[in-house]
Amino acid sequence: MFSKVHFSTTKIQGYLQVWNTAIRTLANVGAYIWYRDKPIQAKQASGILSITEAHEDFSRNSIPEMQPDDSSATTDKTYKIPSRFVLAENLCRNYSERIETYFEQKKPYLDPELTMQKVAAELNMPLHHLSMVLNECIGYSFTDYVNRYRIEEVKRKLTEMQYLKIESIGYEAGFNSKATFNRVFKKHCRQSPSEYQKALRIPVST
Repeated sequence: MFSKVHFSTTKIQGYLQVWNTAIRTLANVGAYIWYRDKPIQAKQASGILSITEAHEDFSRNSIPEMQPDDSSATTDKTYKIPSRFVLAENLCRNYSERIETYFEQKKPYLDPELTMQKVAAELNMPLHHLSMVLNECIGYSFTDYVNRYRIEEVKRKLTEMQYLKIESIGYEAGFNSKATFNRVFKKHCRQSPSEYQKALRIPVST
């Protein structure tokens, strides 16, 4: 009799375990469906917004939606239009032109302490928009973009002011060290500053 009761109790416990497992599984499935279909605002309120969703929500709320590219449109300058949603095409072009005009006219790159924050403040432009325009529309990081202007400044002075020391020209162009100046110049021009200057002195045969 005791063995029968023990067997029945064990059987009941097994059924209960199966039942509990089934309940937990259904609960998890229900929670997944709720999470998947829940509006983004509700997920924010509940604190369960994923990293990917948080990035997408930030992009939706802070950046205008990407508009279809009109390949038939013609402009004076050609800018890279982001392949993914980032900035509307007209905003991308407007910001790009503002940045280029600012760099060409104000020459902020001559400041060796120049930062992206300073440029964004001068242009009254959101910092994340400036970063996106440089990387996605113009196609350069902030550092590379600034150094392009510095290198052009160096090349101009090497041509027009050959009596100046090369190192001095690098500092005047905004570089804060000789090593950085030489490395960046060689990266952009495929030769050292001194090699570039020597090439300028070679007369061209006609």
